[in-house]
Amino acid sequence: MIAPDLSEPEVALVGIMLNEAALDVAAALRDRERPEEPAGRRTSYHGIIGAATAMQELYDLLDRIAPSDSTVLIQGENGTGKELVSRAIHQASERRDRKFVVTNCSAFNDNLLDSELFGHKRGAFTGAVADKPGLFEIADTGTFFLDEIADMSPTLQVKGPARPSGGHVQPRR
Repeated sequence: MIAPDLSEPEVALVGIMLNEAALDVAAALRDRERPEEPAGRRTSYHGIIGAATAMQELYDLLDRIAPSDSTVLIQGENGTGKELVSRAIHQASERRDRKFVVTNCSAFNDNLLDSELFGHKRGAFTGAVADKPGLFEIADTGTFFLDEIADMSPTLQVKGPARPSGGHVQPRR
């Protein structure tokens, strides 16, 4: 067999192509050696994605929580998906066709947060030009996710709605 005359760039390109082919073959061999995923292993749950064992445990826990009317405390560092978990609980629950309301408690001072959560009547304070329902009322029978609830003052944390809400209250730290 006679080897064709190749320029240096062509020889380099052939080398790159051979390396890529070798990587593809190695990946295919590794995939053949992997055991099959167990039947029933989920790769997602209402917008949460992951197939690791820890995620399977989370999905199982969420399956147990979703049918409940209990208040749920979701803790974790910023950016870990607490709102995503709250939405997944809502989507897996009987409340999925009702409102899902989110508010960030750290975005308001106490007076404004009080007005947001519990509403106000027209004339209750300067600037209250109309009656405004509170988020507890808006979320009633749905799900209410209170983001950064630890940033609320203790006085406001214990105040509670004027009448019980029928929805989940899912605070987050």
